[in-house]
Amino acid sequence: MSEKFINETCLERWGTALTSSKVTLTWTLIVSAFSLGGLLGSLLAGPMAIHCGRRQTLLLNNCFLMASAVMALSSRPAKSFEIIVMARVLIGVNAGVSMNVQPMYFGESAPKALRGAVAFSCAVFTAMGILLGQVVGLTEVLGNEALWPYLLASNAIPGLLQLLTLPWFPESPRYLLIDRGDREACGRALGRLRGREASDAEMEEILEEQKATGEARAKSPWELLADGDLRRQLCVVMAASSSMMLCGNDSIYFYASYIFQEAGIGVEKIQYATIGTGACEFAAAIMSNLLIERVGRRKLLLGGYVLMSGWAVVFTLSLSLQGKVAGMPYLSMACVFAYILSFGMGPAGVTGILPTELFDQKARPAAYMLAGSMMWVNLFLVGMAFPFIVNSLGQFCFVPFCGICVVSAIYIRLTLPETKGKTLAEITAEFDKCNMKVGEFAYLAVVGEFAYLAVIGEFAYLAVVGEFAYLAVVGEFAYLAVVGEFAYLAVVGEFSYLAVVGEFAYLAVVGEFAYLAVVGEFAYLAVIGEFSYLAVVGEFAYLAVVGEFAYLTLLLTGFNDFSLLAHTSLPLICCRLITETLLFRLFLYSQFLQAMTPGQCAKQLTSHSGEFPSAGEGWSLPCGFDSTVPWERRAQQREGDLQHRQGPWEHHHCHFPLCDLTSRSYNKDKHAELSTSPQCAPSLIQRQEQLGVFQATPFSQAAVQNLPHNEAKFSSSRPSTDVEDPSHTKNKINNQKSGVHIPLL
Repeated sequence: MSEKFINETCLERWGTALTSSKVTLTWTLIVSAFSLGGLLGSLLAGPMAIHCGRRQTLLLNNCFLMASAVMALSSRPAKSFEIIVMARVLIGVNAGVSMNVQPMYFGESAPKALRGAVAFSCAVFTAMGILLGQVVGLTEVLGNEALWPYLLASNAIPGLLQLLTLPWFPESPRYLLIDRGDREACGRALGRLRGREASDAEMEEILEEQKATGEARAKSPWELLADGDLRRQLCVVMAASSSMMLCGNDSIYFYASYIFQEAGIGVEKIQYATIGTGACEFAAAIMSNLLIERVGRRKLLLGGYVLMSGWAVVFTLSLSLQGKVAGMPYLSMACVFAYILSFGMGPAGVTGILPTELFDQKARPAAYMLAGSMMWVNLFLVGMAFPFIVNSLGQFCFVPFCGICVVSAIYIRLTLPETKGKTLAEITAEFDKCNMKVGEFAYLAVVGEFAYLAVIGEFAYLAVVGEFAYLAVVGEFAYLAVVGEFAYLAVVGEFSYLAVVGEFAYLAVVGEFAYLAVVGEFAYLAVIGEFSYLAVVGEFAYLAVVGEFAYLTLLLTGFNDFSLLAHTSLPLICCRLITETLLFRLFLYSQFLQAMTPGQCAKQLTSHSGEFPSAGEGWSLPCGFDSTVPWERRAQQREGDLQHRQGPWEHHHCHFPLCDLTSRSYNKDKHAELSTSPQCAPSLIQRQEQLGVFQATPFSQAAVQNLPHNEAKFSSSRPSTDVEDPSHTKNKINNQKSGVHIPLL
C-alpha cells in the first residue's frame, strides 16, 4: 500500500489530499496497529489456552487470520484505509496468540530430552516467515501497486495449512491430565506421540507434576505477580522478553536500507540485499536449534547478548568513521548481518522457551501472558522511539541498545540457571535456593527513627555508617551487631533472639510470627504475611498491615492494661461494635459489684439472669480481678478487703477507680493525683457528669517515662504460647478514637 491509495481515498471522501505529515501519521498508525493487536493477542492467549486447550486455541486462532485476509482484500474495493488498520490489528492478535501458545504446546508435548529443540522450532518458522515475507514483497512478485492487497492477504496460506494438518495431532498430554484430569486421554495422547513403552515412563513424571500442583486452579497474572515462590522466575522471564525487543534487532532492519545505500548499493537493489538479513536470521535459527540440546539454553542466551554488545560497539565505530576511513560502509554492512546472526542464535529462540521450562502447568499460561505483553509493549515503544533516537544521536544511535545488551547479559549470568535436561521440580529447586520467600525469612534492624534493609539474591547485607547497625544475612542465619548503646541480635532458623540496650528496640521476624520488644517511648513493628502486630508505648502508635484491610480498635481499659487489636476482616466490624459495647458495660458492672457489700452483691446478682463471662470467654478484667473465683467467695473476699483499706480510694494493686460507682460521684482531686502516678499510668477513666458517659483518656507523658519495662503488655492478632490470647482483647473498642461513648448502668 502506498501514499497514492491513502490520498485517493481522502480525495474521494473530502475532495482534498492529505499533507505529507498526515500521510506519515496514517502510515505509522497502520504499522503500529500490528503491535496493538499483538498485545491483545497475548492477553487472550492465557484464558484461551486454559479453557479451550492448547491445540484448540491454535485452531480457533486462525479465525483472526482469515478475517484479516478478507479485510485486506476488500480494502481497495471499499476504498477505505481504515479497513487495513483493522486488518493489521487482527493479524496482530493472531501473532500474539500463536507466539504464546505454540511454544507452550510444543514444550508440553515434547519429551524432556528434546523439549528445547522442539519448542525452538517456533523461532525457526518465525524466521522462515520473515524471509518468505521479504521474498513475496519483491516488486517482481507482490510488492507493487496493483498486487499489494494480495500481499497483505498472503498470510492466509499458512493458516490454511494449519487448519488441514493440526486436527490430526493430539492435545497436550500435560493439559489433559493436570488441567482436565483425564488420565485416559493423556495416555492415548502419549501413546500417539511416544509409543506405548515410552509413554508409561512419562506418565509417571506427569503424575508427579500433577501431585505437586494439587487441585489448585490455573493462576491469573495478578496471582502470579503476588506469588513470592515464583517471583524470581517471573522476573527472569519478563526481563528476557523485554530485552529481546529492546536489544535493537528490529531497529537494525530499519537502519539496514541506509547502511546498504551508504555501501554503494543502488536503491533498486537494496530490496535484494534486505533478503540477506532475513536469510541470515533463518540460518541462525536452524543452527541454534541444532545446538540447544548440546550447548544449553543459558549459554546460547548469554552468548547472544555478549556478541550483540560487541557488534554494537563495532557498528558504532564504523558509523562514526564513515567518510574518514575507506571501507567503513562495508564494515557497517557486515555488522548488520553479524548482529542479526547473533540475535537469531540466542535471544530469538531461547526467550520463548523459558516460560515453558520455568513454570508449572498452573502458572504457565499467566507467565506467557505477562511475557508476551512485555514483548509487544516494548516492540511498540522501540518502533515509535527509534526514529527520534536516530535524529538525536546520529551515528551513536546504537549505544543505548549496546547498554541494554550488556545489562541483559549480566542479569542472565547472575539469575538464570541452566534448564537443559532437567525436570520442572529440579528447575524449581534451583530457583528456590535464591528466592527470598516473604513470610519465611525477614530481617530487620531499627536504630533510632530509621529502619535499614537490603536484600541481594540469597544474601542480605546491611551496613550503616556511624553509630548504627551492621547486619549480614547468609542462608538461614542473621547476625546483627550494633555499636554503642544499641542491641545485639542473632536469628537462627525459625527462632529470633532480641536484646535491647538503651532506649531502643530491635526486631527480627522469622516465619509467620512477629516478635516485638519495646523499651522507652517507641515501638517498632515488622509485619510478615497477612497479619499485623502492633504495640503502643507512650502516646505513639505504629501500625503496619499486610492484607486487604486494616482496622485498629484501641481500648484503654482504665487501669493497667493496653489492648490493641488489628482487624483484617471487614464483615466482622459491625458485630464487633455491638459486642464490644455490651462487654464493656459488663465490665463496668463487675466493678460496680466489687464496691458492694456481700449482701448487696447477692441481691444484685439474683435480680439478673445468667452470669458474667470470665476472662477466658473473650474479655479480661484488670485491677487484679480474678474471674476464676466464684461470685459468693469473691463477695466475701471483697468485704475483707474493705476492712483493711486505709481510705476509700486505695486498692491492693494501687489502681484506683476515679469515681464511686455506688454514688456516681467524681473525685477531681484524686484524678489529678493519679495523672502522675507511674503505677496507674496506662489510662485514666474520666467521668463526664454532664453527658453521663465514661471516656478513656490517654495517660500523661510523665507517667510513661516512669512506666516500668515489665509493665508493658502487648497483644497480637495471632495466638501464641507466650502472648496473651487474642480473645481477651478481641472485643474491645477505642472509645476515644471511634467516638463511641458507653452510658453508665
